[in-house]
Amino acid sequence: MSLAQLRLKAFDVTALTTCVVGIQELAKVHGVDKPSVVPLPRKCSRFTVLRSPHVYKKAREQFQLVTHSRLMCFDAKEDTTPFVGFLQTLQHTPFPGVQLEWVLRSPSVATSGT
Repeated sequence: MSLAQLRLKAFDVTALTTCVVGIQELAKVHGVDKPSVVPLPRKCSRFTVLRSPHVYKKAREQFQLVTHSRLMCFDAKEDTTPFVGFLQTLQHTPFPGVQLEWVLRSPSVATSGT
């Protein structure tokens, strides 16, 4: 049994939800179990820019950049063939405005040294 975690990041919430729905449908087509979706906290970065390049320091403008993110967890059973096909299809599927990052984990079998 292996575990795959897929982290999605986007500046636009609608693009992120569209991507999540698309990945869930893609998993359904390939016969992979429906992933659990965990909403992660959003990150806000604020920055201030001077409006005037000269002596008017009080004239400032503030901007905010919000990054929304989700975590999708997949559990692959003993038969990993559909799961590998799903990952290959996911690799070649474009999702505009969304950054995909995945981590694959498989349990290791530890043997005793005695």
